[in-house]
Amino acid sequence: SDRIIYARDFALRQLGCPEGLLRNEPVALAAGDIWLGLEHPQDHHRGMDAHYRLMRLQGVHVGLTNAGDLPGGVAEQVHTITQLLTLRPAGTVPQLMLDISELARQDAGTGIQRVVQSIVAEWAHKPPDGYQPTLIVANHRQDGYRHAIQYKLKQLGWPGNLLPDLPVEARGGDVFLGLDLQPVIVARQRDIYRRWRKHGVHTSFIVYDLLCLEHPEWFLPGAEAVYRPWFETISEADQLIAISRTVAERLQAMLPDGAPETRWFHLGSNIDRSSSSGCYGRP
Repeated sequence: SDRIIYARDFALRQLGCPEGLLRNEPVALAAGDIWLGLEHPQDHHRGMDAHYRLMRLQGVHVGLTNAGDLPGGVAEQVHTITQLLTLRPAGTVPQLMLDISELARQDAGTGIQRVVQSIVAEWAHKPPDGYQPTLIVANHRQDGYRHAIQYKLKQLGWPGNLLPDLPVEARGGDVFLGLDLQPVIVARQRDIYRRWRKHGVHTSFIVYDLLCLEHPEWFLPGAEAVYRPWFETISEADQLIAISRTVAERLQAMLPDGAPETRWFHLGSNIDRSSSSGCYGRP
């Protein structure tokens, strides 16, 4: 038979139970499900091509690789997959959602991306008190953010397309930080930030510089037209965090009345302690 069935006899054997207690019923897949093929040789996958095509048409994410090519043993691999897909365990603290859209798309080794990577690494090692950092990404084609699962897979040395980037579910009390610089994506997600704020999500953006708006003659034609919607979008945020006192002062001079709170921090210092008149802000 070419049916795909649940491996219930196998599961029963692993539990030390007699086989046959449960029926090996056909797998019923639905949109949003994930199919991982980890233990089969390539010729098996080729024989399953028709099934995989049908699954994808049904909205199922199909991830294929050989477990022997992945780091660690089977138990470690299962743990890694489980951790990546456990997006928000019950009872956890609020999310600190870190937008790394540009870094996930391409690591160009820019100064901004080095800052992004440094902050991500620091908070992965020592999260800000009361928050659980989570990496998220968006694109310019559609509304909404997703957990950066494929970026994490690549960082672990796994195939990036093995798992999908799953949708972010923001709640009141969560914090969004526009950590990366991607003006087109930020402008595209303007309605998402508005919706989040309406439901109690605190939105913040890091501002690296404003040169494209202050001196458009220094840049390629059209650059200002790209950055202007970005600036208008971040001007609606709850908080803006500049990378220096100078940038903060220039930013405040450009913001409209009723603009968000502005703070600043020195590159190389702790962003948790972003300063505004000697005070420290939330992350």
